[in-house]
Amino acid sequence: MEQQVLSLLQATLTPNTATVSNAEQALKSLYNQSEYPFALLSLATHTDLNIGLRKSALTNFRQYIDATWSPQLEEDFQGAVYLNDEAKSQIRDKTWSVCVNADGTVDGSLQRLASSAVAHIASVDFPDNWPGLFPEIISILKTNQQDAAAQGTLRVLHEVVDAGLSQDQFFMVAPDMVDALQHITQNTQHNPLVKASAIKVLRSCLETLEGVFETDNGPAARAFLDDALKHWFPYLMHVLRQPLPEVTQEDFQKGPIDVTNKWKGEVALKTQAITMLEKVAKVRGPALLPHVSELFSIVWDELNRLAPGYTQIFVDADNSESRLIDTDGIPYSLDFLILEELDFLASALKQKVVREELSMQMQQVPGAEHTVGWLQELIRVLVIYTRIPREEEAFWEFDVNTYLCELSELTSNYTPRVAASQLLVNSLVEWLKQTPVKALLTFHEQQTSSYLQHENHFVRAGAHLALGSLFAIAPPAFHEAALGALHAAISAAQNDDSMLVQVICVIAISQYLKALPRAIGAPLQGAVIDAVKHFVDSHDLRDELESADDVKSAIIVTLRTAIMLDVSNLDSSPAMDLFFSFASDGAANFQLSELLADSFKDIVSSVAELGPEPYVRLCAKVIPSLSGAFDVAILTEESALTDLAAELVSALAEFGIDPLPGGFVGAVMPKIQRILMEGTEATLLQPATSALTHMLNKGTVQVKSWSDHSGKPSVQVCLEVVDRLLNPAYIEESAADEVGYLASTMVTKFGFESMGDYLPQLLRAVAIRLSSATRAAFIQSLLMVFASLAVHHADAVLDFLNQTEINGQNGLKVTLTQWLENSVNFAGFDEIRTNVVALSHIFELNDPRVISIQVRGDLIIEDTGRIKTRSRAKANPDRYMMIPADVKILKLLVDELHHAATSQFSNLAAARYAAEAADDVENDDGDDDWEDDDDLLDLSSEKVKNELMMFAGEGSPTGSRARDDETADYLQNWFRNQVQKQEFQNKAGMLNAEEQDRLRKLVG
Repeated sequence: MEQQVLSLLQATLTPNTATVSNAEQALKSLYNQSEYPFALLSLATHTDLNIGLRKSALTNFRQYIDATWSPQLEEDFQGAVYLNDEAKSQIRDKTWSVCVNADGTVDGSLQRLASSAVAHIASVDFPDNWPGLFPEIISILKTNQQDAAAQGTLRVLHEVVDAGLSQDQFFMVAPDMVDALQHITQNTQHNPLVKASAIKVLRSCLETLEGVFETDNGPAARAFLDDALKHWFPYLMHVLRQPLPEVTQEDFQKGPIDVTNKWKGEVALKTQAITMLEKVAKVRGPALLPHVSELFSIVWDELNRLAPGYTQIFVDADNSESRLIDTDGIPYSLDFLILEELDFLASALKQKVVREELSMQMQQVPGAEHTVGWLQELIRVLVIYTRIPREEEAFWEFDVNTYLCELSELTSNYTPRVAASQLLVNSLVEWLKQTPVKALLTFHEQQTSSYLQHENHFVRAGAHLALGSLFAIAPPAFHEAALGALHAAISAAQNDDSMLVQVICVIAISQYLKALPRAIGAPLQGAVIDAVKHFVDSHDLRDELESADDVKSAIIVTLRTAIMLDVSNLDSSPAMDLFFSFASDGAANFQLSELLADSFKDIVSSVAELGPEPYVRLCAKVIPSLSGAFDVAILTEESALTDLAAELVSALAEFGIDPLPGGFVGAVMPKIQRILMEGTEATLLQPATSALTHMLNKGTVQVKSWSDHSGKPSVQVCLEVVDRLLNPAYIEESAADEVGYLASTMVTKFGFESMGDYLPQLLRAVAIRLSSATRAAFIQSLLMVFASLAVHHADAVLDFLNQTEINGQNGLKVTLTQWLENSVNFAGFDEIRTNVVALSHIFELNDPRVISIQVRGDLIIEDTGRIKTRSRAKANPDRYMMIPADVKILKLLVDELHHAATSQFSNLAAARYAAEAADDVENDDGDDDWEDDDDLLDLSSEKVKNELMMFAGEGSPTGSRARDDETADYLQNWFRNQVQKQEFQNKAGMLNAEEQDRLRKLVG
């Protein structure tokens, strides 16, 4: 059997997949032979076999255990047990001997595989069929002096505890187990890695206890833990106090790996100690609070003590290795220890007792709290840990964009540099507000000259960025210093020989300008724009910075900030030329194009506020560039550039003056006409349609008098555009989202008389397309055509639709059904308000044609007692009551009144902001608990559920509406007038109880 199994194991390690699959199936076919598991264990202990075969033997042994040991292993059990009790006992003994490794012949990786198998066996057999397991574990931990035996036993213990003991099982062994773990840590014969493993097991015990706290055994579990921790706290603090083994400069010169290996055991032990304390803080915070001040001092001293070694290993050395973890999953490189200690320090700084003690020291220097010794010293240490590791520096040397990205965002690589930064912001600044900022500025002012002139360009860049970030939130007293730093950044942006420093200076300039009063920053507008221009002229955006989107984004932000300082002189400044250089380069990038479009809207709005003359000059400056962009895009077939140009034209018209200056429509309209008659993509047609709508709104006279190159009048051009956008054979719904607003504007601006026979043609095309529309935004756009008309001519709208035939059906029935079923999805204050007024006017007509149309009313609730799955919903779709259309209108208006008048928030953004603010409120319960952050949303919390339901507006089709006082006032007055009429009373009686109650409360 043994030879047969060996041959099959060898086959599983071949590169041929078919051979591997056949061998695996052959091994599984041996499950019913009782000799099979013994053969696997025997092969696993053969020292003359290579380690790969021995691992394979134990891996297959573990699979055999899961599949055949007991039905209690539900997930993997395959239905048959092949071993009798005697054979199982022998298997337990043999597997245990592999774990313990008494003769030292078993590799650690093999011990871990065997330990996993033991844990699974123990989850079924302990204590009834394996009563001696824990006594054996405890005995070895207390009496065996060999590291290998102790380490193997701890691996088993960790696997067993981690696999999950029942509450009864855990409390049966917990006292002896915790005592044995403490014995390991006190035994001077064991090396630090063994002691680290013991603490790791103890931490797993805390996770088990955490699950017990909310049960009936909770009080007993807390009492047990509190008693155990009294003995553990002194030891953990002792571990953290101990210095690392002394190393010489010679050791560092040999390389960081040598130093890391020399410190491996002690660093691993310290790391486990600090993570154990962090776990206690989360699980049983009150037990830790009496020691928090002492621990704060210990950890601070440790971070001070480790700073030089960290600098030499990770900052100065070329070949350091970070985030090292041994085969037992225990971190042992110094960066892990630093990371955990910084996290603990950040948490300790939030505790009331620590803050009170530190505050007392600050009170001794009134008016100069930022100079207090502990704060300056803490900042000094944090600055050390925020220095850039050499391995990152080497990577960033060739990628400025990555450098910028990792500086400005939290990446998945959580390093001491990030942890130190978070400690400063989330613990110090959150608590002391401006004081740490002043302290940092004081610290940097002392170092500024040396940092800004440092030979290392990363140091220079970091100094500029740090000063910009600090001055951005500094109090007014630092404005003069900020202005000096701004001048230095402008100079370096043009003169430093490092592109990285130039980029960082451009970013820092934006921070200074936002922080300084406009009166101080405005005189430097020209210098800032020149600095940006120098950078753009010196670097090819499409070659040298081809993929540097974050760099380009940052420069655009700085350019926008500089432009917004004074928008009165843009016609004589190179600023807009620079802007269009970025537009030409970044149009294909979604992030950049969005930023450019938003920036342009801000610029146009600000210029328009100054009056017609500056806006006319802006148009004269930018319209030729926009026209050129359309032409270039057509020649080069760069569709993205056309999209962005259309977006900018739309913004220029939307946010410009009213009326638009003479010549605007003549210069732009031919380009827009061509796009709308030839384009197909939503990214192009939507902004182009909006541009035409805005020109028709604000340049009505110009549009009405314009004709195309063939002499076709504008009304016919616009009608052809609408007709094309409504044609589903050419244009998808998403591309035509704005066509309804264009059609509405045509009716309003051209007027009934000017449109003549074009008007029925337009309305018929809209009605027909509406009948088959499916997207909410598209449907709303089309419905707004009829809603806008119905505000003043409701009877004419009904007459027209009633005379229109749509696919063989009455147009009024088709359109009104679509209208009433989609009104609940309307978005936008103006659109909702227009729709409400239109529906109220249709209701007032009391038109028999409307009353005769049956539409969906309330959902018919069927309580089957079963969850409605997707398949059940398909088999039994939702059913609705059918009601007259006028009653449906009434139901919709009641619901709109309810939300317009009673919504808690003025808009949805305010609602979201309030929810976020509520999460930040600190609940100060005194000194009886550990203050910490919890970034997870607890979906089991009733409070969270209620808030989510509030935002979702459960139970109401328009629940996501924000408050709208104007709409509420209109509807309240309208309802007050209607309730006087008997026919209204009759229809109101068809409302459901909730709707009638709302009407009584809101109208009286």
